[in-house]
Amino acid sequence: MLPVGRADDARRMDSVAITRGTPSLILMENAAFSLYLSLQDILASFKPEKIVVFAGKGGNGGDGMALLRILADRGCDLPLFLVPLFDPKTLSGDTLTNYRMLPSSVTVTKKYRQLTGRILFVDALLGTGLSSALSPEYCKAIDFINEYKDKQVVAVDVSTGLSSDTGALLPKAIRADVTVSLGILKAGLFLDQGPAHTGDILLGPISAEPVNPPLSLLEEDDFLPCPPAIDAHKKKNGHVLVIGGDTAKIGASFIAADAFLAAGGGLATVAVPHKALLKLAGRHPAIMLTTTEEALDQPDRWDVVICGPGLHNLPHDLEKFLYKTPARLILDAGIFDHADASFFKRFRQKEIVFTPHPGELARLAARLGLSGRWDELVERFPLGPRQVLLAKNASSWIRHKKQIVIVPYGARSLSFGGTGDALAGIVASFAARLPSLSQAAINGALLHRRAGIFLETEFSPSFHSISNLIEQVGTALGCLEARHDP
Repeated sequence: MLPVGRADDARRMDSVAITRGTPSLILMENAAFSLYLSLQDILASFKPEKIVVFAGKGGNGGDGMALLRILADRGCDLPLFLVPLFDPKTLSGDTLTNYRMLPSSVTVTKKYRQLTGRILFVDALLGTGLSSALSPEYCKAIDFINEYKDKQVVAVDVSTGLSSDTGALLPKAIRADVTVSLGILKAGLFLDQGPAHTGDILLGPISAEPVNPPLSLLEEDDFLPCPPAIDAHKKKNGHVLVIGGDTAKIGASFIAADAFLAAGGGLATVAVPHKALLKLAGRHPAIMLTTTEEALDQPDRWDVVICGPGLHNLPHDLEKFLYKTPARLILDAGIFDHADASFFKRFRQKEIVFTPHPGELARLAARLGLSGRWDELVERFPLGPRQVLLAKNASSWIRHKKQIVIVPYGARSLSFGGTGDALAGIVASFAARLPSLSQAAINGALLHRRAGIFLETEFSPSFHSISNLIEQVGTALGCLEARHDP
């Protein structure tokens, strides 16, 4: 896991490092050297004709100016440009020092509209300190960079115009191909408009340690393999019951059941309305069928129960069944349109993974009297001691007790119908086999993400096929498990 925090966490990290004896100028130099190392792959693959650093008067600009010096000192043979959006008379401290140390080979110009050719832009205008709307001068620079055709853009710490805490636009932001987040990853990279403006994320060391970071970014090494034992059989790998309920949307239940089996679950049973039983018999050979009435009459039969995919009207006695069954619960979709404060109070001691998408979370929060940004609702969600929230989004957040971990974004092919149902099934497969429910959610989210990446790699980010996504689960599972091979 990698540390994630907000602007105050970054400032506190710098302050502690300085107090312990690391001069602020050295922190800036380390930041610039991390930027220099991060640029090497881009220089090799993109092959720009020039490097242009847009710099502000703060520490972000100082990082960019130090980067230009390091590039020149190490023999970069490309033309180097600095576009200063400041009056040099306003500079101070380490930023002024690096401005004065600029090599003579660096061209300083404010006439950036005259620049042509294949350009690697470095956005060193504004970093974590941005909290109010940008000036017209900055907005014009952002428009120029975004509209320039033959380019790659590297953002220093966070794209200019993007709130490092919330991911909000103020009111527009540079769209980066790569963001080098210095010292600690910034929460805004994973919120709201962050994923759309950040590109690939790299963590740049600066010789300072984060101080009790409140958040963490998952890495694929955080996946915990749980392959079946050599003598395992289907019952040892868990039996899931999927309760959807509505005939018109019963496909959601089968998606969840298929994903459960693909991810390593042993047995899958889907509860269907009695009138639909004969029509559905034999259509899904790997999945067993039962009527909803019969399923609710057998609370002790299941290891995991998924409830909610395609569910609109709650079956009679469903809540009583969910309360009585010893099975772990994965509550999804339709269940959130019926849960209220009393539900969470009654079910507080149950083992549950909640998997709402942003709309479901917002509607539920309104009924619970909660308000705020999406990430604030994640923090305020009423979890019991053995419960986990997997809040689905472009970058999903997983909360267990007070710990929050973030799932990296990057699987654009997951933005279509049925992918949430597949996630519920994948999480259920690990909930049936792992002691830790939070690890089951982590495994499920990482596997789901990797399968989505494989889907768009084989086809296209625009290709929407839930059956093909589930087919990729096996390949993704093998990839994640192989990371732990000796």
